[in-house]
Amino acid sequence: MKYLKLKIVGILCLISIMMAGLSFADTSNPWIDIGLKFGNNNTYPIGISSNSGFQFGYLDHDEFQMVLDLSEYSGLIVHKLGFYDHLSTLNASPSFEPYSKGYIKGAYTLTLASFGDDLASALSLYQANQYVSPNVYLSYDGGWSIAYGNYITEAEAQADLEATKALFSSSEVVVKKQVSTMVIIYGNQVPLVAYDTADDRFQIKTDVFEYNDKKYRNSLVVRRLPDSDFSIVNRLYMNEYLYGVLPKEMSGDWPIEALKAQAIAARNFALVNRGKHADQGFDLCTTTDCQVYGGYNVEKANSNLAVDETLGEYLVYDGDLVSCYYHSNSGGQTEDIENIWSGSLPYIKGVSDPYSIGQPNTDWTLHLTAAQIEKTLSSAGYVIGTYQGARIDQFSDNGRVTKITFLGSNGQATLLKEEMRKYFGYTTLKSMYFSFGEKPVDSHVSVMTSDGMVSMNQDNLAVISSEGVSDLTDTPYWFDGRTLYTPQNQSSVERETVSNGPLLTLYGHGYGHGLGMSQWGAKAMAEAGFDYKSILTHYYQGTQIVNHYE
Repeated sequence: MKYLKLKIVGILCLISIMMAGLSFADTSNPWIDIGLKFGNNNTYPIGISSNSGFQFGYLDHDEFQMVLDLSEYSGLIVHKLGFYDHLSTLNASPSFEPYSKGYIKGAYTLTLASFGDDLASALSLYQANQYVSPNVYLSYDGGWSIAYGNYITEAEAQADLEATKALFSSSEVVVKKQVSTMVIIYGNQVPLVAYDTADDRFQIKTDVFEYNDKKYRNSLVVRRLPDSDFSIVNRLYMNEYLYGVLPKEMSGDWPIEALKAQAIAARNFALVNRGKHADQGFDLCTTTDCQVYGGYNVEKANSNLAVDETLGEYLVYDGDLVSCYYHSNSGGQTEDIENIWSGSLPYIKGVSDPYSIGQPNTDWTLHLTAAQIEKTLSSAGYVIGTYQGARIDQFSDNGRVTKITFLGSNGQATLLKEEMRKYFGYTTLKSMYFSFGEKPVDSHVSVMTSDGMVSMNQDNLAVISSEGVSDLTDTPYWFDGRTLYTPQNQSSVERETVSNGPLLTLYGHGYGHGLGMSQWGAKAMAEAGFDYKSILTHYYQGTQIVNHYE
């Protein structure tokens, strides 16, 4: 039997210091917790592997403190200690399948000695007793102790009590029931350490670990919560997290200045939204509900470089962090946030975006049949009968549909803002920037000024020429950011607001909600020679980049 070799780091620190609240003072590169698996249907136990082995420890003022050196273990398994329902009631039936198959370890143990805050003494006795039995392990549940064995029922533990006292003659062995949030780590089928996950400082640390066929940097955290009784969390530094975000949100092969802009936008988004999933035991998830995170497997050298070269940089407006919403392609015009969701942000306003024009999904067409419309609306709670037509009731000043009504034989359904995309699907209906006419005309025009390209409403807009001052609508040519129009073709491209018949055809532009930065526009700006600061301040006007935001 190869026994565990211990390296003790920082054992003289008091446990009260260890249990102090997490500090995220270093905003240049703070820790962040990313949920990999959570909810009521998680599989357990979970296994992780690493070529460089592991360390078990905790965070103390943002610094990792190692308790056990597990570097000789290339694989670890984390088990629950006892199955508890949402009321923390223990299911102690030996026939309970997770017990009988060994998925969950019993919640009763035999405690040899308790040390409270004295980690050094606990480690000393643990190391000595390893040579007596491999089933001895270090345990923490508000205080440190040395434990032996796992038993499904109290009766099983009592039956083994006397033999255990004889084995450890110098210890006062007692039966103990574990708290409902405990887990235990095994290596080579030997128990190593058990701990209470209610204190989320504990983590299993390495360089890169593999879990569920994917690789992740830094650390694994396990949480047991009423609504997610085995949350599997990747705890890592912000820059390590962004390494796995950028290639999923923007191609890692794109120009470095576009990637730098994306890095700052993603960093801002993560910090502003940190704690979004606090009830489930972590900060952010790995999906589009937060930001898509692919872990170590997806990293690219170029996107990692973009993260490193913008380390600690944030975008602020009036000293406050900017909520950096971003999307794939604006279609030529971004949008005000109040026209998509609710509330107002001074830096999420519609701006002319000629850089996105000509990029993928600048223009698209969507055909919706009567059957599709009836089924989708019915699923959303609108029963309109037989579909008879649709009417656009309202456009935003930036050209997006903010109110649309579907007409039917038994009634009508009016959808506001992004509701239509929500019901028909965000990938099916790529944006709300559409009309029923083939070439919708925006009321805005793009004008090149000393401040760059800006968007202006054509109404009452005048131009100066060799012939003097004249209204824009009186001039023979004008440009709306997409098409050059003349008086001869203008009337034929007015956007239509009513569609009748069994087929609804939408002529649209862009992909996404249209708020903040257009990723394809950022790429085009970078290719045109703009740096990342110019890209960000174009899409988030009135903002500035700062270092080490406090």
